[in-house]
Amino acid sequence: MKTFDKHLLQRFAELISKKTGLRIRSQDIETLRKIIFARTKFHVLSSPEAYYQLLDADTEKSRLEQQELISLLTVGETYFSRDEGQFELLKNTILPALIERHKDDRTLRIWSAGCSTGEEPYSLAILIDEILPHRDDWNILILGTDINEKALVKARRGLYTQWSLRMVNPDIRERYFMSYL
Repeated sequence: MKTFDKHLLQRFAELISKKTGLRIRSQDIETLRKIIFARTKFHVLSSPEAYYQLLDADTEKSRLEQQELISLLTVGETYFSRDEGQFELLKNTILPALIERHKDDRTLRIWSAGCSTGEEPYSLAILIDEILPHRDDWNILILGTDINEKALVKARRGLYTQWSLRMVNPDIRERYFMSYL
């Protein structure tokens, strides 16, 4: 398969952004090129331009391929309490301030954008349970969203491996998780 120029790569990046909302960073262009070649070969297409036409079409096949491309372009690596510094900031500063601000209406709305397979919103739920006594009196919504449908299917299941729990304190693990062998 012949190579293709940077202008076609730029067109792919613009199309992906238009169709999915994902932005391809300059440092990810080489990865994008490799993925395009692999998907072109997978679909037994004659050229990257033919793959471009597939992605640009308004068909069920193109929508399925866009989802596949999303899963290849997005980072799915996550785990519970992934960024300790952020969770400390949430625990000690941000959430207490939000709780104080909403103590009269007893409503919390938290959006975890790009939540991948769900570890982050579940970590937020655990954190809120830990710092908010009498949370049953509150109207709490934690919304987890992601562009990767495959990741969201796993998030909805709520089943995780030991790898996802590797940074969880044993006391928290005992209190909030069930083990299935």
